[in-house]
Amino acid sequence: ATNDWVITCDSDNVMGADFIDWIVRTLNKTPSTWYCPSFAKPDFDYRPMAGDYDLASIGQILDQPMAQCACNTGNQTVHQGSFMEVFGSYRDKRADLMMPNRLNIPEAERSTRHWRLVFDALDSFIFNLTWLEAGGRLCIGEGLEYQHYRTSEAESNYARSPAEKNKLGEILFKELEAKCLAAQTQ
Repeated sequence: ATNDWVITCDSDNVMGADFIDWIVRTLNKTPSTWYCPSFAKPDFDYRPMAGDYDLASIGQILDQPMAQCACNTGNQTVHQGSFMEVFGSYRDKRADLMMPNRLNIPEAERSTRHWRLVFDALDSFIFNLTWLEAGGRLCIGEGLEYQHYRTSEAESNYARSPAEKNKLGEILFKELEAKCLAAQTQ
């Protein structure tokens, strides 16, 4: 990319002119902040959680009904250089194999398609958590909205992924809660 700021989004989502206008108008250009949508229309409404969070302060929204879903939504605007400082070592590698083995999968099995699909179902959560752990911030931008590709429940990548995603999701959420509490006491 040639710009300092990039939108990391799935190709099937639609970021309209209003999304881009919000970024241009509102972006305070803090390289350590990822700018996340407050509404991935029509289903993922995070507007009650709009705000700017670091690892210590994100705990104030974790009791919201859509908190885990918000943590697993990508499609944010990021500073390319800051992103690469944290994730540059993942380049040309499988990110799932670079992450901690939270499910204690035998190493011989970890690189199989099955486990890759489990990781893929929660990849945004893992990247958001890693970003927060590295000292980054997440800004759920009030008014930052886009059209999220909608499939029937049975067709979504998340729904079709292996059942172990539920256990991984629980582990990640508990890990985020624990790290949030630890950050609050520092």
